[in-house]
Amino acid sequence: MNSIEPKWVLVYRLITDSIESLSHLKELRSADTIISVSYITVPLLFFRKLGLLKKQISFIWEGFFLHNQKFFSLFKKLFRHLFRQNDALLVYSQFERDLYSQSFNINISNIHYIPLVFEPKPQEILFNQYTKKADWDKIPDEFYFSGGYSHRDYATLIEVFRTIDATLVICYSGMNTEIQSIDIPANVILLHDVSREDFAELVRRSKACLLLIKSNSGAAGQLFVIEVMYNNKIIIASSTDILKEMITHRENGFIVNDPILEIPLIIKDIEEGVADVYTMKRKAKETILSVNCKRNYNHHLNQAFRTVTKYHN
Repeated sequence: MNSIEPKWVLVYRLITDSIESLSHLKELRSADTIISVSYITVPLLFFRKLGLLKKQISFIWEGFFLHNQKFFSLFKKLFRHLFRQNDALLVYSQFERDLYSQSFNINISNIHYIPLVFEPKPQEILFNQYTKKADWDKIPDEFYFSGGYSHRDYATLIEVFRTIDATLVICYSGMNTEIQSIDIPANVILLHDVSREDFAELVRRSKACLLLIKSNSGAAGQLFVIEVMYNNKIIIASSTDILKEMITHRENGFIVNDPILEIPLIIKDIEEGVADVYTMKRKAKETILSVNCKRNYNHHLNQAFRTVTKYHN
């Protein structure tokens, strides 16, 4: 499920996926363990509760995340009634293990960390639902870049660049509605829902990338950071617990607590060559190659699978 789509689309897909799952009950009943992705797991847990699936069946919910605090109480109730000792959640950060364990009263041994995988193939064609192209003639050769939707603090980032003699390009979603009320300075270029290929090219052409997050929650822009670091680019990011798991300050990127104060100084260091940009870029790429690879993913997935399947022995 694509979280940047309108909520009604997500609900519609959840309903249609649930109906599709019902048509495969025979296959589902024969399983001891089901690995499911995203919120389709919720109706599957209800199917087990209603006796449509074997009561002893285990669920591994891969990629669980919950960004909005207002839904935490709802999911606490859902987990209390539907989640069992032989089930597992797979999350994309150590921070979320602690957060969800405390918030939902789930034993932390039932919540496992797995890394997001980023291993693009050479010449791979990237696809998403957006088809708009970037107007490259209007973008200078040197620029800083920020993009994405979830929890982005573009208002603060734009405010920072009012004081910086450099160009900032922002690729935002129509759901980042706060941008519409901001007076945009001349050195900030806004792009709206460009194609995935152009988004990737903006990362590659940029001098460095920036990611400011509104709050310390599960929505941390990990995929954006991973793509930036994989492409040997400097990342300047908010000091959230999740991002600090990925970025070591001044080693493979920059972490900022006070963007208004710190980002102009960091960009000054980059422009003047004070920061060891070459070493930071190399270490950024090395981090992604070692952490966000299929081999590491399979290692953590197998650990979770062994924990769950012990209940079937």
